[in-house]
Amino acid sequence: IASTFLMGEGTVATWMKQAATHIMSPIQPMPSIDSVQSWSFKNTSLAAQTFVLSATSHGLATCLMEGYDDRRVKEVLRIPDRYGVPMVCCLGYEYKGDEGGFDGDSEMRKKKAPRL
Repeated sequence: IASTFLMGEGTVATWMKQAATHIMSPIQPMPSIDSVQSWSFKNTSLAAQTFVLSATSHGLATCLMEGYDDRRVKEVLRIPDRYGVPMVCCLGYEYKGDEGGFDGDSEMRKKKAPRL
């Protein structure tokens, strides 16, 4: 717990940083302190952008998504509650078949992916 506090994780540590910043502001301008989750989501977004650009340069199709049910995504992918899911990225080769899709494979049409 002490190492978590010293590393600046958690609401108490964020509150203490914000209080120190507020006290020091009249003396020297200080940047605003974001929460650890906000900071990590922003950095994850930058890494995801680099991943998408790299995958696209190798001929893969990608799609970044947000606005999904976070609880269901964690459940389906078996992600522990202590982690957050800032976005989901689909990756694969683009389908280049006819407009009808699946080339008449009725078995593939019957399979459904889990609803997220």
